[in-house]
Amino acid sequence: MHRQIICQSIYQLLVMIFLMYIGPIVFFDGSYNLVSTPAVYGADPNDKARMNTICFYAFFTMNWFNTINCRLIDKDEINVFTKNLFNNKLFWIIMVIEFLVTMLFIRCSTS
Repeated sequence: MHRQIICQSIYQLLVMIFLMYIGPIVFFDGSYNLVSTPAVYGADPNDKARMNTICFYAFFTMNWFNTINCRLIDKDEINVFTKNLFNNKLFWIIMVIEFLVTMLFIRCSTS
């Protein structure tokens, strides 16, 4: 379990650092100052607000798939989709509720 926690946290940190510092260059024409540029949400969001939304979606998606990946902690088991993936209905109900609440949160925060 320690191996999975450490590997997943390093992976998430690297992706989030890349998105925060290199993301504006990759996704937008110009860059902005991470500290002094305010994020403007609403009808006409600026690039920082869009980048914050991209970072949130990426973080949510990584954690959502990490939930699936952490179902097996056996050292020898590599494929998480082989054993009892669809046998636990409560797990999938919680996954769907988590997805819907996050999408509702994103929808309310951007409106």
